[in-house]
Amino acid sequence: MKPSDVVISFWQCMDSNDFFAAANWLAPDFECAWPQSVSYTHLTLPTTSRV
Repeated sequence: MKPSDVVISFWQCMDSNDFFAAANWLAPDFECAWPQSVSYTHLTLPTTSRV
């Protein structure tokens, strides 16, 4: 799978508002920061998937 396939698949999940499925496309150590709101999120992926 090419990196672009991962990105496209992630955004397809986001477009359908399936955030659980979208999270499956992120790295296990994914971290997100929103500097404009000083928010920070460390994602812990579930051990099971419904995908």
